[in-house]
Amino acid sequence: MIGSILIPGEPDPITQPALRKAWGRMFEPSLEWVEPDLVDLVPHRKKPRLHVTGLPQQPEIQQFLDAASTRYETSKSWAGASIVPDEGKRFVQVYGEWTVPKASIPLGGIEPKYFSATWIGLDGDRRYLDATLPQVGTQQNTPGTDPLLPELPEYYTWFQWWAPRRIRPELWWIRGIPVGYYDEVMGLVWVVDPKIVAVVFCNLTRKKITWFVKDAPIYSHRRHDSSLTYQPNISGATAEWIIEDPTKEIDTTDNPHPLPFADYAKVIFRNCVAGMATAPGAATSEKVLTAPRYKRMYEVLQRPLRTRLISMPEPRTKTTELTVNYGGFRSK
Repeated sequence: MIGSILIPGEPDPITQPALRKAWGRMFEPSLEWVEPDLVDLVPHRKKPRLHVTGLPQQPEIQQFLDAASTRYETSKSWAGASIVPDEGKRFVQVYGEWTVPKASIPLGGIEPKYFSATWIGLDGDRRYLDATLPQVGTQQNTPGTDPLLPELPEYYTWFQWWAPRRIRPELWWIRGIPVGYYDEVMGLVWVVDPKIVAVVFCNLTRKKITWFVKDAPIYSHRRHDSSLTYQPNISGATAEWIIEDPTKEIDTTDNPHPLPFADYAKVIFRNCVAGMATAPGAATSEKVLTAPRYKRMYEVLQRPLRTRLISMPEPRTKTTELTVNYGGFRSK
């Protein structure tokens, strides 16, 4: 019952072929519409106990120099790609499709449980004041009870609108769309208002689709001797397709603590396309993975002290596809 949800207008197949393909992939199959059944996983208290996603840490200057010359960046938590809009426009839509990977314990792993997340989103990659990040994706964890949230399955769908200094942290379990490893899933984040996104998510394998809207988070902004609250607009400055090592917020100052990272083997993002416009609403043009910024994830080992890459993006022939591999550089 696709008519039960808000659908963006059909893109022009001539001027927006990648958007039209992604739109058709999501909305043309016979899918059952289900209630999203959103469950807020963050308890309403000062110290959240939940692992959450967020913006990458501020890079060092050398990383900026490396990225400027090679289009590659390093991150402690992200691996994948991002793009910026053209023609003086902003992103108002981002699509992405992937096969939910099977999470396993890394070679030599000794932790009781390992975590990973796969998602698409807007705006998270720009390091400007009060950047926000509406994102939707899947969580894939190794077997075992999560001591933080024992009610959660090992694989689930989620939405979060991450923001620094937000008054009330939120992470939503989209319980209406169950997922398992090797399921084909697809997401859309659509900016319908400067402060509102519509989110569509479907499990193509199980033939289920859902939709909901969310408002931008409320900020706390301290200026001089006073504290102000406000709700930011979406900038549409970047679009992302990411594999992430989730983190746990250990205090209210957005101090992230990484969780043990699962071996996910490989994720291939498909239908990677973002719609552009001068204002929220319908997309008037599109952009695929042309001149993206690639993100390599690394970890710091203590014995002996060294750094190694643990997730690597790999461009594909199609500019609407991206592979992200677990591990470092691979031999040809």
